[in-house]
Amino acid sequence: MAKENLVDELWLSVHPILLGSGKSLFHKQNKSVKLTLQKSKTYKTGLVSLWYTINK
Repeated sequence: MAKENLVDELWLSVHPILLGSGKSLFHKQNKSVKLTLQKSKTYKTGLVSLWYTINK
């Protein structure tokens, strides 16, 4: 969907854990995608929730 420019926003959660390895969140892209942070929230557990809109 991202390759077809059908995504308008991203909600991401960052957990305070280092795993050392894992799967990529996104596949390799041919071009950079500019994002604008709209809102962030930090929780007592250390989790950070991020809301980005995609600049088109």
